[in-house]
Amino acid sequence: MSTVACSDTVQATSACSNLDQAAGASGADFIPCAGEMLTALDQLVPLSQAALRGNKQSRLDGETALRQLMPIVSEAGGDRLLVRSTDRDLSDLRAEVHNAVARYRHFYALSVPPNYHPMAARARQQAQWELDRAARHHESARNLYRQMQGR
Repeated sequence: MSTVACSDTVQATSACSNLDQAAGASGADFIPCAGEMLTALDQLVPLSQAALRGNKQSRLDGETALRQLMPIVSEAGGDRLLVRSTDRDLSDLRAEVHNAVARYRHFYALSVPPNYHPMAARARQQAQWELDRAARHHESARNLYRQMQGR
C-alpha cells in the first residue's frame, strides 16, 4: 500500500510562501500561487495515467510530485482554500485547486492489486474514477485560472 506524506518545506521563492498569513489574499495575490500549483498538477497528469496502467516507477514519481505539492497547498491555505469570499471566481478557483489535489491524493492512496487478484478490476475502476474526478477539478481550475489572468 502506498502512502503520500507531506514534507514541510516550501522554497522561499514560491509564489505561495507567506500567502497563508496574508488574511483575505486578493485574486492578484493568489493568481501566481495558483499558477504554481496548477503547474505541479500538470506534471501529475501523465504520471498518474501511467500509474493507472500499472507503471510502478510512474506511481512512485507521482507520489513524490504530490508529496512536493502538499506543503505548497498548505502554504496557500490548505483546507481554508474552501472558504468562500466575496470574489466568486477566486473562491471557485481556490476550491477547484483544493479538490483536484484532494482527488489526486485519493488516487494515490488507493492500492490496485495485480490483475490475477479477484478485486483488481474493482480497484482499478475506483482508481479510474478518482483520476477522472481529479482531471475534472484540475481542468476547471485551469479554466478559472486563465479567466482570472485576463482580468
